[in-house]
Amino acid sequence: MTNITRRASLLSLLLGVVIFIGAGCAGISRVTTFTFEESSYDFGLIRQSGGAVSHKFPFVYNGAESVVITGVPTSCACTSAVVNKTNFNPGDRGVLTVTFNPNLHEEPEGKFFKTATLLTEPSVDEMPEVKIWVEINLDLGPEAYELQSDHADDEGEEGGITSYRSITPEKFTDMLSNKDFTLIDVHIPEQEHITQTDAFIPYNEIEHSTALPKDKNAKIVLYCRSGGMSRAAAYTLVEDGYTNVYDLSGGVNAYNAYVGSLEQAQERQADEQVGYIQFEAMTITAGNMEQLARDFGDELNDIALDFKNTNILLVMNNHRTDLRTFDYQSLAELDGMSAQRWQSISDPSVSHHVAGVLTFGRDREPDVLTIAGLPVGKATLVLKTS
Repeated sequence: MTNITRRASLLSLLLGVVIFIGAGCAGISRVTTFTFEESSYDFGLIRQSGGAVSHKFPFVYNGAESVVITGVPTSCACTSAVVNKTNFNPGDRGVLTVTFNPNLHEEPEGKFFKTATLLTEPSVDEMPEVKIWVEINLDLGPEAYELQSDHADDEGEEGGITSYRSITPEKFTDMLSNKDFTLIDVHIPEQEHITQTDAFIPYNEIEHSTALPKDKNAKIVLYCRSGGMSRAAAYTLVEDGYTNVYDLSGGVNAYNAYVGSLEQAQERQADEQVGYIQFEAMTITAGNMEQLARDFGDELNDIALDFKNTNILLVMNNHRTDLRTFDYQSLAELDGMSAQRWQSISDPSVSHHVAGVLTFGRDREPDVLTIAGLPVGKATLVLKTS
């Protein structure tokens, strides 16, 4: 039995409220400086008509020196947060109270998160987080919202409305594809920057930075590691008169997680079930040819491949249809381009399993392979390099 046949016999994914503690000037040693009694709280499903809901997060300050909480900004006007005192010595206890208004403006469907930040002087290095989950029953309907505008305004430390906008990693990714803004990393210490970052300005030095656009109507996007420092910087810019400021919600951590989820989704789509047929498809390169031959059988080494063209290994498995009878060269397209050749590498005596190589006419980075005309209909596969 060949490796192909043996392989054939085996073939048969915010949301909450995150509280970040951090931000100031000089840093405190890297220890857990704020310890909360609980790491998350779920409001569950609340009624739009039920009024604001609050939850208290007791904590202990474990730092080596005294700190002062200098501000408690939140990510949105619908969310506010207060701490019961501002001066903390090592061992002191405090309470952070987070309040959410379910009827201020339109919110995402299902569970979602808002954030609040404790800014301290001096700063703490690590920012522990707690989560509050909430979902809204819109029993009053959208016409009852207190603010009848897009969810674009956020709340300043004193409760007033400011003009910076929080954007999700998904929205930010869309914006990067047609970049028309200045992208600034404000995290301290300096971290690895997101691609296309224009400047690094520490959040606590941004007020007088000469690296800022001189036009106060210029579009600016700020980010840090997890969101706290960039929100503080956004408040500073708004107070300084900037009118078009965006904050990347969740910072680099959230962005990297989102990008990672996209990559994982693409890999899953390259190995998927369409109807009752299991498909695997991947590009063949000089670099992965040897590994693919080990995985799928030495038959792959017996065919001649020109790596100036694009070669796709296609593997199909099912238990109902004789897959040997189809002309895969005529059925396959790569991003709309027809295949030049199909070379089978599977055992011709096995009818329910087929493997082979599709060759396309030019070297390119492939995206979508489609196979039409099969009993299960059109199969669309997003390709990966093995």
